Amino acid sequence: MQLIREGELSRATRLLHSTGLGDLTDDRVVQQLRDKHPSRKAGLPPTLDAMGDFARVEVDLDATLRDLPKRAGTGVSGFRNEYLRALTEEFADERARSVIPLLNRFATAYANAELPSWYYYVMATTKMVAPVKEAARGPGEAPDVRPIGMGECLIRAIHTSLAESFKTALEGHLSPQQVAVGVESGISKLVFGIRLLAEANPSWAVVKLDLKNAFNEILRAAVLDRLNADQSIRSLVPVMWATYSPAAGIYLAAPDPTLAPFGSEEGMRQGCSLGSAGYCVGIHPEVRKLDEELRASGGGGKI
Repeated sequence: MQLIREGELSRATRLLHSTGLGDLTDDRVVQQLRDKHPSRKAGLPPTLDAMGDFARVEVDLDATLRDLPKRAGTGVSGFRNEYLRALTEEFADERARSVIPLLNRFATAYANAELPSWYYYVMATTKMVAPVKEAARGPGEAPDVRPIGMGECLIRAIHTSLAESFKTALEGHLSPQQVAVGVESGISKLVFGIRLLAEANPSWAVVKLDLKNAFNEILRAAVLDRLNADQSIRSLVPVMWATYSPAAGIYLAAPDPTLAPFGSEEGMRQGCSLGSAGYCVGIHPEVRKLDEELRASGGGGKI
């Protein structure tokens, strides 16, 4: 009821439709999560030098911080969105007013991979929750869960700001095959568009493909290479390289949080604001090829 009173209807709806969280004290659930976090299959460049020069990215966090949701989940440190929202108040004190410009300078350094490597390693550490995808099929069985890594709120804010800054560029790169990133209400447009096409063309067939453990399986090296190949989005390479180079630790969000017996070495982290963009760019050549082949027969491929 609190969420509804505060106008957070989308979050309230998600909670009402939630199937709950997996028990992270259950060894079977932990083993599922371990299986969904493969070891690194391809190395990342030790430095950015081999990938070329990059235009410097400037980060302005003010609008992002003002819109941060209240009572959002936290990373391992417990640092909350509310602490960041408080910095956006209209202050009379000159020192207090200097905080956002200083934070923007810090965020800009972060986005351009200018901070020490140990900082990216620490900030890449996540607290993992496991929403239930499919309930247990019977007594004594464990549910199928989805691994969601909650990172630090400041890093999430920086990544969200960057995703918004590159929204138009990402849409230009991924459209028209992909509408999951950079397109306003893209998923809704995809669903209703397919329904309309199916109703208008009853003889057509609609085939849905689901890639198993897709986010965690995609090669980080491939994501970087494909980001780097497009001039309009390659300025995201430094932050993605710095963020995803570490084989980061994971803490399980159990009553007594403990370090998981596995880490985040490969794939995009579910819960990372830039993860969807990285994943979509990473698979885009294949999606575009599928679309081209289907178009030859009057069809098409969308994601």
